[in-house]
Amino acid sequence: MKLIKLKIENIASIETAEIDFDCEPLAGSSVFLITGDTGAGKSTILDSICLTLYNTTPRLNMASGTKSNFGTDNITARNTSNLLRHGAKQASAILNFIGSDGVEYEAVWQVKRNRNYKLTSPEQTLSWGDVTLKNADAVKKITEEAVGLDFDQFCRTTMLAQGQFTQFLKSKDDDKSEILEKLTGTGIYSEIGKKIEEIKKEKEAEYAAQKSVTAGIVLLKQEEIEGLKERLSVAAEKKKSLDNEALRLDGCIRWMEGKVRIEKELSTAEQSVKACDEIINSDMFKEESKLISEMDRTESARNNIRTLKDAERKIK
Repeated sequence: MKLIKLKIENIASIETAEIDFDCEPLAGSSVFLITGDTGAGKSTILDSICLTLYNTTPRLNMASGTKSNFGTDNITARNTSNLLRHGAKQASAILNFIGSDGVEYEAVWQVKRNRNYKLTSPEQTLSWGDVTLKNADAVKKITEEAVGLDFDQFCRTTMLAQGQFTQFLKSKDDDKSEILEKLTGTGIYSEIGKKIEEIKKEKEAEYAAQKSVTAGIVLLKQEEIEGLKERLSVAAEKKKSLDNEALRLDGCIRWMEGKVRIEKELSTAEQSVKACDEIINSDMFKEESKLISEMDRTESARNNIRTLKDAERKIK
């Protein structure tokens, strides 16, 4: 994110202040120092930035959560309303900044007393374009997109309170990695690294599987290879001889099958001949043969009788 302008009114020791980070000498300085006497409001500047973004500050966040009686206001020590300047009726902090997502935002924090001089709850808004979010929705937008850091991460990296610089250095490696990725926008490289690690594990598993398959394979010596080639040549010659014998036996099988078929046909023919012989030698066949023979002998006479009958019909 990039700070553009900060306006402070009635917060802690500061009555009014405006810091324009786009104007000189700040605009042309990559590093600058906030100095002043104790109580001048150096930490209030940092508190105001935290108030606009997260509605809390490092020193309030470390305070005891028990109730304390601040005059007529019975509020907890962590309540940001405590930062209202003594005697003032309202306080506000306005921060204009360009977010980590490249959008220009305006974050506003304010608190005031009502007609009965009672403190109201602090209000927080985040605006950009025509959109305005309030309170918890504003903090969520800031945490997830506008800044990309939650309050703890912001305090450990960007807004370090007095005496807390070592908090980031003492953080766990995973916490520091997460924060640095959000600050530098290099989270994509972690995702790529995870994907590469997954692919690496898959390939290692495939390699182990293939290695187990080839574990029993032994490379032969040249003498063993030549011996196997000679055995292969002998086996090829033997196969050729066996193929020729198989062809000869196949012809024999076909001849035997033809012989069996002819024998079956011969048996059927012999049975037919036997049946014919039985018919020829039967009495019925002999009588019919005799009748046919007599018919053949009387054919001339029968023809004459038919001729005579024809002539008689013609004479009539």
